[in-house]
Amino acid sequence: MRQFHYGFTLIELMLVISIIGILAAVAIPAYQNYIKASKVAEGLVLVSSIEMAVADYYSYRGKFPLNNRAAGLPNPEKLRGKYVNRIEIENGAIHLTFDESIEGGRVTFRPTIAAVYPPTNALVWVCGYQPVLANMFAIGENKTTLDKSYLPTICLDSPRHQR
Repeated sequence: MRQFHYGFTLIELMLVISIIGILAAVAIPAYQNYIKASKVAEGLVLVSSIEMAVADYYSYRGKFPLNNRAAGLPNPEKLRGKYVNRIEIENGAIHLTFDESIEGGRVTFRPTIAAVYPPTNALVWVCGYQPVLANMFAIGENKTTLDKSYLPTICLDSPRHQR
């Protein structure tokens, strides 16, 4: 009578475990980058209302606010989110500073206006490392320090219009 052996050999089990280990070694760093990028996306939501305040200030006064107080906003430390430590306006530019879970990085949103006379009230916002459109000039200094891999595609593609 024939005897059947059921189960896996030790070599087969070790091979499966090593394959799972290799897959985990590749997947975990990619997932960590995804988590950081999703935390940065919170900043885009928070900055949208600040952009409106800066755009309103510009449309009524013809210049950009120097700081949060001039724009009628609370101190930078009071404007925060779960992963955003502060939102600061400096010469029209909006600087978001993130907490240590995102390496304390910073992203800058700068308004750009047409380089024509008379200037129009339409603003185009550039985020992070975005290039400024032709015949436009950006207001404020770009202080972005966050790695490009964490920025959303909206901060890497063409600028956004503000009416």
